[in-house]
Amino acid sequence: MDTRANHSQKYDTNTTAIVLWSAILLFSNPSISSGLESTARQKAAGFLKNQISVIAEQLLKDFPKDAYTIESAATFYRQCNSPNKAIALLERGLRYHPENLSLCITMGETALENGQYDKSVKYLKKAMEISPENLELYDKMADALMSSGDNEQSVQTLEEKINKAQFHNLPAAARSGSYYLLGQGYMQLENYERAKQCYEKAIEITPDHPERYYWLAKVYARLGQSENAKKHMEAHRKLKAELDIKKNEWARKEYREVIDISSHLRLKAFPEIMSDLSAHGVGLYRDNNEIEKAKQLWIETTKGFIGAIAIYPKQSDMYRELAFLHLATNSNIADTIDLAEKAVELEGSAKNYFILYLAWQKNSDQAKALTAIRKALELEPENAVYRQKYNEIKKRRK
Repeated sequence: MDTRANHSQKYDTNTTAIVLWSAILLFSNPSISSGLESTARQKAAGFLKNQISVIAEQLLKDFPKDAYTIESAATFYRQCNSPNKAIALLERGLRYHPENLSLCITMGETALENGQYDKSVKYLKKAMEISPENLELYDKMADALMSSGDNEQSVQTLEEKINKAQFHNLPAAARSGSYYLLGQGYMQLENYERAKQCYEKAIEITPDHPERYYWLAKVYARLGQSENAKKHMEAHRKLKAELDIKKNEWARKEYREVIDISSHLRLKAFPEIMSDLSAHGVGLYRDNNEIEKAKQLWIETTKGFIGAIAIYPKQSDMYRELAFLHLATNSNIADTIDLAEKAVELEGSAKNYFILYLAWQKNSDQAKALTAIRKALELEPENAVYRQKYNEIKKRRK
């Protein structure tokens, strides 16, 4: 994320801090039942869904040709399991912006999820033509081709990717994922020796994915190497059991039920969609000198976040994205520190520390900004943006 709309207009909501912090008291007692937690998460997710629906519809009405608004709204519809609505909107956007990379990628992904493989291949191919050095697109294209039954072309696409010089500069997870997908392609082509090599390479890079041991065991079985097949199937079962224990411990720690994963995932996605959509919308209104509409959108979005937090105050993403909205619109800057620190307190993720870094930067505390960005980089050492910001602030402090 970035701070796109860095304008001078500022708004204020006096009750923000009171509502945010008093809401937390409801869930501060560990004796609260997981059932109440589950219900609260579902209600908060539903509340945000309604808020985003209103914002998206208004912005699509006022700016029907704006590519970013169309893409953000389509992403929201995907999260709401409405792929046909997302595809219809993306088709509209691509009529206006046929060379827009993000729209092509989003269309390719959405069509793939919806089983429209030919359409997915068409738009991912277009995306690759627009941005041939974007290596992430190779995996997406290979997945779409494999889903359509074109395993030969899928394998060729991935082989081309891993033979590029810049492939070795990608994060470990990305390189491992490519080898795993390539192994799947060779399995479909019954080239078991090459599939074995790809699965082994994937495991060598990131050895903590149980499904990769499973498929390596399967390919050893196809090759008639029963002892190796047994060995890797046992590794699969052991690693899967360890991960299941960790998942259950996480669920108990957070007072969450594993079956309530849907509302949890939406509460991870919806805040970012709402903050991005609203920050962009505020910028559009300001650029069109519609200051009152910009102010009203900011107020309604802020109230939406406050309302969702009041329902379920234990989701860090809502605090982080409200802080981002304030930073992106240059509004309520003084509140961003409290919001970002609360996000970090609830979840010490790299994303949350990055927003805390931005908040301290905006509030002119370089020492604390450096501490925050250093922590973000420690958590995600291969993140190029975090490393760039860390190097920049280190250079300024010399």
